[in-house]
Amino acid sequence: SDLLGLLDAPLRLGISPTEICAAETARLQAPEEIVRISTYLRKYFAGLVLAPLALGDHVDHLFVRSAAVRNSVHGRRLGFYEDLPYATWTSVSSLNERVRCLEKQLRSHLRPAFLSGSRTAIADKFRLIRRYQSQITRGEAQAMANFAWRYRGGERIWIPKYASAWKPFLS
Repeated sequence: SDLLGLLDAPLRLGISPTEICAAETARLQAPEEIVRISTYLRKYFAGLVLAPLALGDHVDHLFVRSAAVRNSVHGRRLGFYEDLPYATWTSVSSLNERVRCLEKQLRSHLRPAFLSGSRTAIADKFRLIRRYQSQITRGEAQAMANFAWRYRGGERIWIPKYASAWKPFLS
């Protein structure tokens, strides 16, 4: 949000931190903010774009995802990451439902792909995650770092089924 000059949701929308994932919060987003995000994405959409799946329905993640989908003229350059910490507690069925909804919006099939991690990726992730201690607990930080074990320190993303543009980044 720094690049767009937007404050985090609680400050920008005048809500408490506990309301950022509430269904009714999504209606508070100003249309001009969506336009600002969309304009930014359009400007940089020549490259690959990774947007959040918005697994936890965090209002900021929902609007970045919506703007990315709205601007996905070249849908094969749009991928989605499993946003944390929400991915650590999202069920497989909920994840699959989110992916199916996106496929309908994009009119394109998505497939899981894996970005590889380094030998120190999990320790590095934990160190970086701990910088957000005002937003997450130590337990959530540990769960997020542990989540990376599933993918050997890497990340699972969701990309268009026939997207050769992503090939150089995948393990």
